[in-house]
Amino acid sequence: MIVAEPALGVTTARDLAVLESLHAGLQRTLVGEGLPHLLVLRESAMVGLVQASSSAVRRAFVKAGTPAEGFLLGIGRDSAGVGHVVDSYHDAQLALRVLRRDGAGRRLMAYEDFDFATRLFSDVGLDRMGEWAKELLRPLEDKQTMLATLSIYFEHQQNIMTAADALAVHHNSLRYRLSKIESALDLNLRDPSAISSLFLALTALSMVEAESWDQRRIRPVGREEQSGEIRGAGATGSVLADPERGLALSARFGAALGPER
Repeated sequence: MIVAEPALGVTTARDLAVLESLHAGLQRTLVGEGLPHLLVLRESAMVGLVQASSSAVRRAFVKAGTPAEGFLLGIGRDSAGVGHVVDSYHDAQLALRVLRRDGAGRRLMAYEDFDFATRLFSDVGLDRMGEWAKELLRPLEDKQTMLATLSIYFEHQQNIMTAADALAVHHNSLRYRLSKIESALDLNLRDPSAISSLFLALTALSMVEAESWDQRRIRPVGREEQSGEIRGAGATGSVLADPERGLALSARFGAALGPER
């Protein structure tokens, strides 16, 4: 399974047109390479099932040319059968979240590129990781500001100054919030294991909510949406609060709309 999203999201009709251009360009490339595939456009992403190795998919994506520029591509694990397709789809979603978090300029990531912690998350499974994540973050369940702070702190690679700017607060205020988070969760944000655990927990909860949200919102892109802004793009929502408005932690990691179960 593959999932491709614009790096900056879909918010206007122009963004949607670019997404359609990528869909058409990649489809032509896959046909030209003789690779069996099924590509579907969703509100904010392109989702596909391709019968090929991840390296062949990478080459096809790059070969698609200009339409692929400005997009992020996540590639899931090989699926030995229909029963493994959902796992591969979750891998592709997770790859997109890692690409957005890293901010290192990479545009492509496949399951085999995952580091140890990310592969652990992927292989343990979404449901179990979601349960563990809720347990870890339960002390912050009613503290939306703290959850948003933690998410943006990770988005900015634990850089106090840039995260404070993004939150529009003084850096000492951010330090105070982080100390309160450490106290509430009984962990140290300078501990690598704590950092890995929190990143995986935030990602797990984001994906759990995204999957639930997909079931209510999944539909192919309609031509009537190609004027003005695309409402609700990203299908994001808070995992611990109002799903209609969302919370920074899930919005920052994004959520690709996927195929129907």
